[in-house]
Amino acid sequence: MNKKSEALLAKLEKESKNYWNIPREVAEFLYTFALSIEAETILEIGTSNGYSGIWLANACKKLYTVESHMGRFELAKKNFEKAGVKVEQIKGHAPEVIKPLKTKFDLAFIDATKCEYPLYLKAILPKLNKGGYVIADNIDSHRTGLVEFFKVTKPLKTRYLPLGAGLLIIQKR
Repeated sequence: MNKKSEALLAKLEKESKNYWNIPREVAEFLYTFALSIEAETILEIGTSNGYSGIWLANACKKLYTVESHMGRFELAKKNFEKAGVKVEQIKGHAPEVIKPLKTKFDLAFIDATKCEYPLYLKAILPKLNKGGYVIADNIDSHRTGLVEFFKVTKPLKTRYLPLGAGLLIIQKR
């Protein structure tokens, strides 16, 4: 983790409730997980103010992050610059902007509109390297809104992690 990132992350943690950022323990898990699988390319859906993206960008060679809200997109851009991380930001609706990407990913992190998780997963899986992972946030906090997502993940290899608002880890076989 670079020094610029560490200083900015501490500042962003004080504002986390304004942007629904993941808790630090989840960010640290994502960072450590990405390092442990030696993820080179990571896809994030739901950039918000860039908090989780800064963690992920410090753990890989290339982070792609998708955000549909222009204000959050611009705020994240400024935060990525302040943190000294290079990130490929993509403005748009994730299921549509992921499909044309030529890149394959080792890891994807989903933390955006909950009712669209099934659409995100369907768009991500063809872009995920064999053995790659998808980590979905808010599994406990939004359980009722994720019923369709759980149906889509049933045939997949999944693991639940009771960290933060609950994580579901999916591995592509």
